[in-house]
Amino acid sequence: TEETAGLDKREIYLWLAFPPSTTSPSSSSSTEKGNIRREWRRVQVPLVPFLTALSDAFDDQITSTALCFVSDASSGLAADVLHSVLDEDGGAGVAVVKEPSWMVTVGRIAQGNLVRRENLVRAVFGLCRLEAWRVRDHVGSARTVVFTLPGQSTTPTLLPLIYQAFPHERHVFAYDTCFESVARGLMLRKTSVKLSRLMLPSIGGGGGGGGEDDGIGGGDSDSESDDGAAAIQMVEAALQMPQWVTSSSPITQLKSLRKYDEALADLPFDQAGIVEAWMASIDAFLQLKAEERTNNFTPFVCRMGFLMGRTGLGNLAADRVEELNELAL
Repeated sequence: TEETAGLDKREIYLWLAFPPSTTSPSSSSSTEKGNIRREWRRVQVPLVPFLTALSDAFDDQITSTALCFVSDASSGLAADVLHSVLDEDGGAGVAVVKEPSWMVTVGRIAQGNLVRRENLVRAVFGLCRLEAWRVRDHVGSARTVVFTLPGQSTTPTLLPLIYQAFPHERHVFAYDTCFESVARGLMLRKTSVKLSRLMLPSIGGGGGGGGEDDGIGGGDSDSESDDGAAAIQMVEAALQMPQWVTSSSPITQLKSLRKYDEALADLPFDQAGIVEAWMASIDAFLQLKAEERTNNFTPFVCRMGFLMGRTGLGNLAADRVEELNELAL
């Protein structure tokens, strides 16, 4: 019940998960055989009060790390290309936070008007700064953390919130044609692996995980730290919302066009969802640009067809187009 649990049912709560420490034995408990049992710790806090306090704390700190937010209207192609390019280049001096699942939840909260907008903007600010602090050890010479928003279905809701929270940071809007976005979205539907089939690794090479706040695995091998890092990466990947969902299930209904639903009714349902998500993402971007004189919204715009070599530039020769494609990447 509410009394025994000590929680207010009218409040939205945030779960914070702290991974096992791989360096400090004091944070681990010993087993009967002398092995170290490493445990995940979970803390539940009220969303708005905690993140308001966290945002105020980050506001008082001076940071040299820049943030960059990549919004999507390409069925997730931009996030995949960016992630692969940065990995291939050894990180390029930046850290990447790829499509965090909490952004999907924030989008749903915003769409349902469950939290006042000013409080939600502060929550976005606090969560993004917290994510940047989490990956601080992976930030190189460029001193930049790149966030890729989770798909075109969340862009209409998240883009205005994130820009309001970070008006002076870098913003990139990556888009593709409607045809290419639909084709990729349908491909994702056919090739995606269901979350129920994912097997998360144990830390330290031990057995499967236990219940709430249980230790996961154990052992004293030299590779324990590497195993723990790999497990954390796998957990993060498993908790991401699948791209076939974030490309084809629009959170925000498109309201700026009349009778568009009648046109979409002629399409198969899977194609219609992708088209609506793509249109809503493009519409949100154009609406912000239309108010540029008042909101100073001046993002970088990335045309994925140009980067992928599918779209040329006027009368340029083929070798010149290829050269510019490589430069853009």
